[in-house]
Amino acid sequence: MSQRQVLQVFEQYQKARTQFVQTVADLATRPQNIETLQNAGVMSLLRPLLLDAVPTIQQTAALALGRLANYNDDLAEAVVKGDILPQLVYSLAEQNVRAFLVETLRLDR
Repeated sequence: MSQRQVLQVFEQYQKARTQFVQTVADLATRPQNIETLQNAGVMSLLRPLLLDAVPTIQQTAALALGRLANYNDDLAEAVVKGDILPQLVYSLAEQNVRAFLVETLRLDR
């Protein structure tokens, strides 16, 4: 397998994660989809995406979880009980640290 073919597999994986999280965030805007998303286990699928290597995927996963949690108290409680909040805070802190380091490195040049 060539290097290009190997890299293409990773590109497809990233595109699939991006498409999944964007679609879930869109679906979570419609109340008629909430129960189906919940029954499909969307919370446990979004949780690891909060720590994804791609910041856009992290942010969109957080957006989707926020929309779900905002729908009703049961879903908000599921976010809390599923230890999703600490993961979200960690993810945001990591992004801030990365942004700070990038800016610092830029200033040193």
